[in-house]
Amino acid sequence: MTLARKILGNTIAQVLGRFVTAFLAIIVVKILATYLGQAGYGKYATIYEFLAFFGAFADFGIFTIAVREMSREKSDQEAVFSNALTLRTLFTATAMLLGAGAGFLVPQYQHTVIPVGILIASLSTFFVILSGTLSVALQVRLRMEFAAFALVLGKVFTVAIVLLITQSLFPVATEESFFLLIWAGTVGAGFTFLLTLLWTRASFPVRFRFDKTLSKKLLLEAAPFAIALALNTLYIRLDILLLSLLLPPSENGICDKSFCGDTEVGAYAVAARILEILLMIPIYFMNSVLPTLTERITKVSDSLLRLLRNAFSFLLAVGVPAGILLFVLSKETTELISSASFLSTPDQAGADTALRILSGMVSIAFLSMFFGFLLIASGRQKELIRINFLTVSFNILLDLLLIPNYGFVGAAWGSFFSEFIMLSLMIFATKKYIHFSPDIRSLKIIASAGGAGALCFGIHAILAPLGTLPSFGGTLLVFVGFYAGNLWITGVLSKEVLGEVLGRKEKSQ
Repeated sequence: MTLARKILGNTIAQVLGRFVTAFLAIIVVKILATYLGQAGYGKYATIYEFLAFFGAFADFGIFTIAVREMSREKSDQEAVFSNALTLRTLFTATAMLLGAGAGFLVPQYQHTVIPVGILIASLSTFFVILSGTLSVALQVRLRMEFAAFALVLGKVFTVAIVLLITQSLFPVATEESFFLLIWAGTVGAGFTFLLTLLWTRASFPVRFRFDKTLSKKLLLEAAPFAIALALNTLYIRLDILLLSLLLPPSENGICDKSFCGDTEVGAYAVAARILEILLMIPIYFMNSVLPTLTERITKVSDSLLRLLRNAFSFLLAVGVPAGILLFVLSKETTELISSASFLSTPDQAGADTALRILSGMVSIAFLSMFFGFLLIASGRQKELIRINFLTVSFNILLDLLLIPNYGFVGAAWGSFFSEFIMLSLMIFATKKYIHFSPDIRSLKIIASAGGAGALCFGIHAILAPLGTLPSFGGTLLVFVGFYAGNLWITGVLSKEVLGEVLGRKEKSQ
């Protein structure tokens, strides 16, 4: 089996697993958005976004650094993994305790369900992070299909419990049912953790170990990346947190002001959830590429340039059409994963407006991920700190200026411009260390996606009056068919490329 096929197979396993879990997550969003309403769903989303900030510190960059170190030649993989597991478990437990306590200290969250919800959900986040820690071993062995399967089964378990609560036990939302829905996610995350543990132990020894020298090395290597990751998480989650902190809450779900924190979060969180699901693709792909990239990046070679160009082309080929489709189908996508009450009206912007703005971030974020992983593989984590610090500072300034006057619309525009700044800084930083330039495929991909997008604007206008499903399905099929056909005609997709991907060329790369 060629290396390209192994990397692609590992990525496909993760993407398929993520696709299924994303589909299940969309079902959960659909159920909860309809069941809880915009304000209730806003509180639900605030709980997990609040914990995500503490989760970034819990990670401390150890996952990515452990993957990199275990991929080096003559690496003691068992020792690196065992020490990384110990450190990440300690950091996660500490971070979740701090997060659970902090939730009770935020004035805007007092006398709401948010603090207790954070306390319950902290256990769910603990299980999620530990599952990710165990998957380090599976990632290095390119066997992430096991982690993906565990994630799918855990999400199925969660969906089943959510359906039981909302459809049978509590047909009408209450405070008790709200907390039970948080527990549903915790139980599902715990199930995923147990399955991941069992499958990891089948192929790799799982034990706690603390070697002072090795742990110190991991922490020193991870610290710059940890700060960058925390800043990046703050940058991504900042909009929702500031919406909940800068704007007053509604009265029993009814907003009698220009903007209310929970209702604005409820609309914005639907769009952010879609974006979050899509951005898992470049993360999983670059995590699959990272072990090979780490081995080759020490010196410029044809194999390194081929790997970089293939990875860049893949991310561009997925990111650009994804952004175009989200823009064209923002209304249909929003209604399919939430409800008509989340759509824009002549008097008020809805989740579809946020999604249309954020769609421009997709292709930019895909490429930012590519250049960010180049810096990680080359040991330039300090560059990530500077880049993320500047981006976060810029985003905070925009949010403080825009949110009070424009609500989530201002937050969405702030994120879009911040992502553009991040990509620009990433490109400038990597150019200093790695002389990489895309090949002609990039122009062909952009032209093919642009042509498909132009066609679909017209198709969408024709199909929109027929209803949500015909408009969504018809536009999607036309876009995919036209785009794939263009890629084939221009040679981006060819028999040779498909043969290499499918393993027909057994020559190692």
